[in-house]
Amino acid sequence: MTESRRKKKPRRSTPRLQKETPRLKKSLPKCYVLVRGRNAEAFVERCLESILNQTYKNVTILFVDDASDYTKEVRKRINHLLRDHVVVWRKERYFSVRNAYEMITTFCDDPDGVVVNVDADDWLAHRTALKTIIQFYKTERCLFSYGNCYVWQGQDLDRLPIASEVMPACNIPYSKDVIKNHTFRSVPFLIYHPRTWKVGAFKSIPLDAFKRSDGHWLQFCEDQAIFFPLLEMYPKQWYFCPTPLSVYNQANVSADIKLHRLETLRDEIEIRRKTPYAPVSI
Repeated sequence: MTESRRKKKPRRSTPRLQKETPRLKKSLPKCYVLVRGRNAEAFVERCLESILNQTYKNVTILFVDDASDYTKEVRKRINHLLRDHVVVWRKERYFSVRNAYEMITTFCDDPDGVVVNVDADDWLAHRTALKTIIQFYKTERCLFSYGNCYVWQGQDLDRLPIASEVMPACNIPYSKDVIKNHTFRSVPFLIYHPRTWKVGAFKSIPLDAFKRSDGHWLQFCEDQAIFFPLLEMYPKQWYFCPTPLSVYNQANVSADIKLHRLETLRDEIEIRRKTPYAPVSI
C-alpha cells in the first residue's frame, strides 16, 4: 500500500524549474534519481538537497520510503522538499528490490532516460554529478554504469577517502577474462556507487531476476539483482567512471546491511545461483 502527501496515487510531475524553460525536456536527456531508504532521518534531507541543488535540471526524483518510523514533521518536510517530484510512503516493507522494480516500471516512461540510484543515507558529492553522468552516457554510448565514490564513516567532511583506496577490491572495472567468460556471478561483486542505468535496459531484465526460486521477491542485494543481468545481457555496453560522484555512508547504524546480515547473505546466494542470461543486442 502507498500513500502520497495528498493521500492519492503518486503522480509524475514536472519540476518548477522546467516550467520556465519549455524546450528543456527536448534538449536534455531525462534523468530519474531513485532514492530508497528506511529510517535514514539523520541523512535523508542532506541526500535530497544534494540532488535538488544539481546544475542539471531535467530531473525527476523518485523517492520511496520503506515504512520508516518518521515523525509527521519529518514527512512534512520531505513532502515539501519534493513537492514537484514523486513521493511514495510505504505502510509496510517492500524492501529494496521490489521498491526499485515498482518505482522504475511505474514512473520511468522514457526508455532513453537515465536512472541514478542514490540511497537515502548517501548523497551526491558535488553539484555537477548528474551533469557528468549524462555527459558520459552521450560520449560512451553506454547502457549502464558504476564508478568510484567517497566513503564517509562519520568523520570530518573536508577530506573523505576514495572507495578504491580503502576498499581496493571494489569500484574497479571487471577483468577481460571475466567479461569474456561471462563469469560475473562467480567473482566478487565490484560495483559500488553511483549505480546508473538506462530505463530501457532495466525494463529488458526478466522479472524472474528479481524473484527467489520460490517465486517471492528478493529483499536485499538489489544492486546484484540488477547488475548481474545487465552485465550478462550487455557485457560491452557499460562504463566505469573513475571520478568520485557520490558519498557512500558507512556510518548509518540503521542500514539493512548491518541489521540483516544473514538475510542479505541468503539473497546473495540465491542471486549467484541463478542461470546467467544470454547476451542481447539492442
